Amino acid sequence: MSNTNNALVIDNLKKTYKGGVQAVKSISLTVKQGDFFALLVL
Repeated sequence: MSNTNNALVIDNLKKTYKGGVQAVKSISLTVKQGDFFALLVL
């Protein structure tokens, strides 16, 4: 997805730890320029 009006694009994010534990299976997120957002990561 390519759009110059986007401030942040995350497409199909995955995180797997050693041993096969999946912390994140699939996340997609698009934030347009000028939008206010907060991303909480623990």
